[in-house]
Amino acid sequence: MRNTIIEKLTSCGFKVSNAGIIYKQSTKQNSKEKAGVLNDFSVYFYAQNVAPFKPGLNTFKDILGTNYTYTPYIPQTKAKEVSHTFTFSDYKKTTKAKNYFTTYLKSQNKDAVSVYDIRGIKSGYLENSTLYPYINFDNEFQTAKIVKYNSKTGKR
Repeated sequence: MRNTIIEKLTSCGFKVSNAGIIYKQSTKQNSKEKAGVLNDFSVYFYAQNVAPFKPGLNTFKDILGTNYTYTPYIPQTKAKEVSHTFTFSDYKKTTKAKNYFTTYLKSQNKDAVSVYDIRGIKSGYLENSTLYPYINFDNEFQTAKIVKYNSKTGKR
């Protein structure tokens, strides 16, 4: 429907941007002038010289003519998302127990034992970075936040 309106406007010498702003080529200057706006329900022209349309509010029926029939917009359904099952045991297999943050914590307090399973990245650009797992209420692993710390200062 919107494409039909845009085709009609362009056939009359107007240009429509992706944002729905309607431009008309200036006759005096070699530039585009903002002539109106296209929204979901109508076309509104700011300018006075917008022939063959009237200035102000124009309905789609005004632009497309009397033989226009309304066809409601039916949104396309999205494809089903593929769910990835990544368990906590998979998380433990693909990461390592030692990382810079746990090294820093152990240097500060020798007797400290972490009740959280904070693990590190095995290899790559963020090697030895700390992973903070996000687990939902069903005890399913969702994602992990990756933060790289300095092992001596404990700062990010």
